[in-house]
Amino acid sequence: MSLNYLITMALIAVCTALALRPITRTRGLGIASFALGQLVNELPQLAAVLLLGSTAIVAVEGELDLSSTGGLLLAAAVAMILVGLVEVARRALGAAPVLRHALDVGLGLGPDGRARAGVRPRVHPVRGLVGFLPVRPRSVIRLADVPYGPHRRQRLDVYHRRDRRPGAPVLVYWHGGGYFSGGKHREARALLHRLAQRGWVCVDANYRLRPEADLVDHLDDARAAVEWARAHAGEWGGDPEVVTLAGSSAGAHLATLLGLGHSEAACARVAADDARASRVAVLDAGPIAAVIGLYGYYGSYYGQSDDGAVPSTPLLLDGRGAPALMIIDAGLDSYVGTDGGAALARHVAAASPRPVVRAVLPGAQHAFDVYRSFRFEAVVDACVAFLEATTASGVERATEPVQGSRHG
Repeated sequence: MSLNYLITMALIAVCTALALRPITRTRGLGIASFALGQLVNELPQLAAVLLLGSTAIVAVEGELDLSSTGGLLLAAAVAMILVGLVEVARRALGAAPVLRHALDVGLGLGPDGRARAGVRPRVHPVRGLVGFLPVRPRSVIRLADVPYGPHRRQRLDVYHRRDRRPGAPVLVYWHGGGYFSGGKHREARALLHRLAQRGWVCVDANYRLRPEADLVDHLDDARAAVEWARAHAGEWGGDPEVVTLAGSSAGAHLATLLGLGHSEAACARVAADDARASRVAVLDAGPIAAVIGLYGYYGSYYGQSDDGAVPSTPLLLDGRGAPALMIIDAGLDSYVGTDGGAALARHVAAASPRPVVRAVLPGAQHAFDVYRSFRFEAVVDACVAFLEATTASGVERATEPVQGSRHG
């Protein structure tokens, strides 16, 4: 029997097992489970094709003898792995109904709400099978590496429709990476592409990282990116009065801090509490219409105490004036877990009259937004429905282009 085939089968078996049940006894094992199981968890069909193709080659070459005990055991092992991959796919397909229910509960979407939002989470079998790479649509232009500050990390990309439809809401997005790694061009590509295709202006921003930068630096960069978006989005049809935020993992931490920071600063000003206003000034990026957090971390920043110079967790911020909030957690997240998302949703829902939507995706692992998978296509549908419902967006029906400079 080919050693390469046995290694391939063993690797697929281990990754499938970790996708089904990650090991979480220690943080190190949880991170290893995430790293090894993530690809199979999001793209089980590719693992199945690789396994079946390799097995077929071995069979054609006469190395798989089903009349022998060894051949039967090998065939049984392949069958067991395929059963595991089918279960991984079944869990991924379960994201759409979970997200539909979360929108129904959080937004109260009946028939009228569905018509306004224009889209509902669903299963995309063709895209999930063959379109798993987030390729930018031809109708969308990406303006890359625009500086919003002097540092090399202070760069952003702008995604917009070629015809620059007017009155477009604006989305500012931040990547994950634990504040010490990562960058734009990786997560949530399919979401940015879809929104831009529907007429939104999307800004995808880098920010300075640890150990060179600290929390205040991250927040300064995030606030500067929002200010840049307000100042420049009109060049591509964006409405600076309708700004929304989103992020993945650490980026979700940034987005929720800024989303609740404006309401905290406003409450401090009303109360004439100068000390409190000074403490949260770095969080105030102006009024925000809605925030989306994907598999986010919402705790304190690297052990920073609650009485630090700057609040380092959105759980410390006043939720009364919070924007509409959507939290989407991964049910098997062995990196950050789901407790933080649950706590933040409860915190905001208890104080804010705005919608709060939370969904826990069955079988999902951290970084479920890297590929255009069955699961993430349903997540994109849900995010679009949430954003367009909470911003009353009608940009997909606009027809007159905005005049302005052209960018390729």
